[in-house]
Amino acid sequence: MKSVKLIKFVLLTECADNTVAISEYIVQMLPDVEAYLNATNQMDNFLTESFKRFIDRTQLDPEKPPPGWTMKKPVKMVRAIDPSILPKDTYFRPAWRCDYSKPDPAIKIDVDVARELQRNFIQSQTLPIIDQLDKDFMQALQDKNENKQKEIVIKKAKLKLLSQHPAFNTMDLEELKNIKIESLLADL
Repeated sequence: MKSVKLIKFVLLTECADNTVAISEYIVQMLPDVEAYLNATNQMDNFLTESFKRFIDRTQLDPEKPPPGWTMKKPVKMVRAIDPSILPKDTYFRPAWRCDYSKPDPAIKIDVDVARELQRNFIQSQTLPIIDQLDKDFMQALQDKNENKQKEIVIKKAKLKLLSQHPAFNTMDLEELKNIKIESLLADL
């Protein structure tokens, strides 16, 4: 009996909204089959077609996925890829996009999507500060401290506008990743 080899492969799935899904799989394969597929440069095609047959066989319908499965987006393309093309830094993972027109696709980060992700992140970071300012404002109302009330209203307005800061439009990916609320507030 021949030994079976486990092969790990990565599938890159492009969804209808141009987002990229990455899935890792392990398949069992006889060594001589693996050698043949590698020698004839058919390994990626074999893995991609195997996955497509699995999808067809299980009749996965994005509109009605089976229990335990989530298929939220229609799929445009599935392709086996070399795991080495995956970016090491996954900070902007939801902004990954792939150009399928090339034989060896490269994953790039959509800067506009990355900016939107950071805007949402900054906005979520301001919510606890705004909540505390609301409490401080109520205390200032009870104390009838009009100067404190005005100061709090100005701070809240700045915090609410923080995610629309003009600096977002000029930052590169590294600057976006390292952005701090304090630095944005200092500019306002």
